[in-house]
Amino acid sequence: MKKITMKDVAERAGVSVSAVSRVLNGSGYVAPDKRAAVINSLHGTGYQLRQVPPAPRVPLIGLILLRSLGGMFYASLTSALMESAAACGFHTMVMYSETLDNDALMRHLEELRNYHVSGIIIGGFGDKVIRDEVRVYLRASGVPVVLIERTGGCLGFNRVLIDNESGAYQAANRLVRQGHQQILYIVRAKDTEVENARMKGFLRAMEEADGKLTYHVRHCTDTSVEIARQAAEQAFGACPGITGVMTWSDNYAAGVLQYLYRHQLRVPEDVEVIGFDDTLAPSLTPPLSSVHMPILEMAQAAMEMITENQGRVKDAFAKTVTLEPRLTLRGWE
Repeated sequence: MKKITMKDVAERAGVSVSAVSRVLNGSGYVAPDKRAAVINSLHGTGYQLRQVPPAPRVPLIGLILLRSLGGMFYASLTSALMESAAACGFHTMVMYSETLDNDALMRHLEELRNYHVSGIIIGGFGDKVIRDEVRVYLRASGVPVVLIERTGGCLGFNRVLIDNESGAYQAANRLVRQGHQQILYIVRAKDTEVENARMKGFLRAMEEADGKLTYHVRHCTDTSVEIARQAAEQAFGACPGITGVMTWSDNYAAGVLQYLYRHQLRVPEDVEVIGFDDTLAPSLTPPLSSVHMPILEMAQAAMEMITENQGRVKDAFAKTVTLEPRLTLRGWE
């Protein structure tokens, strides 16, 4: 069989050999459309990115994470990943992106290429599907790759997931069982697997109530406390009989708490409020109930996948671990 060369890759991609070299070595500028053509050509020709002996790996894990300005979840996840990596003898390099889409992910992967990392962990991927050229680049990295939460379209890679539907159902079912006749859900307006799963869990609990209550849904366009406060103000203004509130995040719960405080409504005596992620809820006044996300366990599961697949990426099967959140009640002593 003929050995595939960079010239073959260049001809198929319609670019110069030097452009292929720059993409392979992560050096110099290559226009995005030409870069995509090269990566697709690498995939199509079967060119092996590592036909020369690879540089020695170092005990370094690349963390590519969403920088969330409206919550503490990813900050807590970063700390947990660094702690878990250190426990396994690895250092970490953290790269943040305010919008972790395919383009941002590709940029970070190219940066990591020069550091000879031993593994890559991605948290908070924002697009619905990983594009083919990014998928090829990840596979060609030669190191274990793990995606944490928000992993839509990422089949074929190691994944650590939360059962978001179960968490939302637990919270909503709690409000139903407490006898609330008017229930409000404040959710982020984004069409992703996480938001959809939480909405599914909420609606399942509402359907099981069999028409014995009324529920309301308010969508927020960002993740801030203020936008949740505004959503609560609009909802309570239209439906003053609301006594149970479930929110998409603890940040949203804090916004609801601000509204209730300003209107002299007590929690939980007048209105019961339940957050989601349990990163901020314990520190609020009063402390709120929240769906606890097992963040440390998520980090440990990701690092276990990294360590057990060192040196055997090509032979390893993709693994998915799904962890169960739990509702933590506060203020009912």
